[in-house]
Amino acid sequence: MSSPRRNSPPNRRPAHGSEVDSDADRAAAREPVAAKLFPPETGGSTGVPEAITDDRTPVRVTKVAIADATKRAASLAVTLQRELDLDVVGIASAPRQVERLLDRHKVNVLVVDAENPALLPLVASSCQAGIATLAVVFSPAGGPSAAAAVHALQAGALDVVPIGASRRGPPDEFFAGELIDKIRVATRAKLSGRRLSTPPPRHVSPAASHDSTERVIVVGASTGGTEAIRTLIGDLPPTAPPVVVVQHMPAGFTRTFAEHLDQSVEVAVRHAADGDPLRRGEVLVAPGDTHLRVVRQGQVARVRTADGPKVSGHRPSIDVLMSSAAEAFGARAIGVVLTGMGRDGADGLLALRQAGARTFAQDEATSVVFGMPRAAYENDGAESLVPLEELAARILGAVARNAA
Repeated sequence: MSSPRRNSPPNRRPAHGSEVDSDADRAAAREPVAAKLFPPETGGSTGVPEAITDDRTPVRVTKVAIADATKRAASLAVTLQRELDLDVVGIASAPRQVERLLDRHKVNVLVVDAENPALLPLVASSCQAGIATLAVVFSPAGGPSAAAAVHALQAGALDVVPIGASRRGPPDEFFAGELIDKIRVATRAKLSGRRLSTPPPRHVSPAASHDSTERVIVVGASTGGTEAIRTLIGDLPPTAPPVVVVQHMPAGFTRTFAEHLDQSVEVAVRHAADGDPLRRGEVLVAPGDTHLRVVRQGQVARVRTADGPKVSGHRPSIDVLMSSAAEAFGARAIGVVLTGMGRDGADGLLALRQAGARTFAQDEATSVVFGMPRAAYENDGAESLVPLEELAARILGAVARNAA
């Protein structure tokens, strides 16, 4: 059952177009990381990360294993122990060695070299065992590294982190810092009951030959979002209104994500380019490291890419996309915020709701990380919290009522 909205949206307009850090980001900057971690429990611990309802809730996950055959793994382990005060229990390059580490130490977070195909099966098995898994890639984003990253995400990895362009030497400070941020998120992930499924065969249905300016569905997601997006989009028919998606993902990986998604759902999926028109039965995925907006130009609705500072801590920003949809479509838009850390999308969803649009957020039970949906609901942007498997039906119901 979905959670209904308690009251109507307040008559306030959030500020858009400026860089806004989430409360969680500000809290993390002020508070030492070690203070946010409980000591490891003794006896009876399953090692399964707990779900949270607040991004600032302390967590108790401390054990990390690294599955990596590169020379950078040892340096990476030292960095993680120093910066996060975690117990890095070991480094292994062979699948059986990794499995022994996981069994012996009740590991909570596994960091896997996604470009080593021998290690890919560990991602799925670790996820099924309740171990939060992060995929790292050492090659430049795009090409084989992007394919490896997307395969890891499809197998159940929570997120993908580029560590740099070389497989030798110490990890670059920036990329090591990004991995540390992702581990913070992974320690808060809910993995129990997470549904992973093999994509169904693609039944190609041609998209409508004419552009659609009648309505639009805008979707935003972060951690755990690749599977949530695939589930949601997979439940939409080829007659659905155009969909525009922002998935927080490193630049260079979004194109491959769109290509893989296109092969697993019935609607057509494309990597968005500046000026692309919106069409029924077609999904546009925002490119990495650039904002994406929807605009009307005469009788045609299009997407526009734009540089600029991060908004709500991200580029592309869900807030930017949804705020533009509120301006261009008003009540003819539908907004959805899926699983993810932080609060990107909360203000944009509120702008949509204030413009008369229908707005939904994924419920806690089906979210890997409930931060973004919770923020959208508490901000009065989401009219209700809906289980992932029911979202498509709610969207299509809203479309039908809007058309009546």
